Amino acid sequence: MAKRRHYGVVMGDLVKSSEATDRRKLHARFNRGIDEANARFAEELASPLTITLGDEFQGLTKALEAAFAIGCVVRVSLLRDEISTRIVVGTATLETDLNPEKAWNMMGPGLAEAREKLSDKNDENCYRFSMPQDEALELLLDAVGRSLTKVEAEWTETQLEYVMAILSDPEQPRSRTAKALGISENSLYKVLRSADYRFYSEQLETIRGALRLHERTDSGSGRR
Repeated sequence: MAKRRHYGVVMGDLVKSSEATDRRKLHARFNRGIDEANARFAEELASPLTITLGDEFQGLTKALEAAFAIGCVVRVSLLRDEISTRIVVGTATLETDLNPEKAWNMMGPGLAEAREKLSDKNDENCYRFSMPQDEALELLLDAVGRSLTKVEAEWTETQLEYVMAILSDPEQPRSRTAKALGISENSLYKVLRSADYRFYSEQLETIRGALRLHERTDSGSGRR
C-alpha cells in the first residue's frame, strides 16, 4: 500500500454555469484562470489544479493555507469577468500514490468529504471548508467564509480590480500598486475603504491563521 500522506485540498465549481449565454467564452476564461493559478502557485501545489468536469476543478497543495490562498485568487480573478465560483478547502490523506501531473485518480479520506461539501447548490456561501477531524473549526470557518462572500457581492468593478491587484502581489507596497493601476495612492486607499477592504483582509488573515494552527496541531499529533 502507498505511504499515507496529508495534503491540503482545494476544489471549486462555477456557479450557474448552465445559464451562461456564451459557454465557449466562459470555458476559455475558466481554463485561463486555472492555468494562471497553476503557473503562479507551482511551488505550493503537490498536484496541479485540474478541470475534472466542464465546470469543476480540484488540486492538492503541500500546505493547507496554500489551498485557501489559491482558491481565493482563482475566485476573485474570475469575478472580474463576472464568473462566480464556489470553493472548498480541506484536508486529505492519500491512500494511493500522489499524481503530480493531474489531480485525479487518487483516493483517501477527505476527498469525498470535500466533494460532498462542494455539491450543495443551495448554500450561497462561496467559501466552504471541509475539516472531518474538527467539525467545530469547519463551522467557524464556514461562517467567516460567508462574510467574505457577502463583502465580495457588494464590490463594484473598480473595487474588484483594485482588490485583485493587491491579492496578486500582497507584499508589494501600496504606492507601487497604485502606480501600476495608474492612480494616486490616496485614490487607491479611498477605493479600498469603500470596498471594506480592511475588514475583508482581516477575515482572510483569520482563515489563514486558523488553517496554519490546525495544520501545526495536526502535524504535531503525528498524523503525517
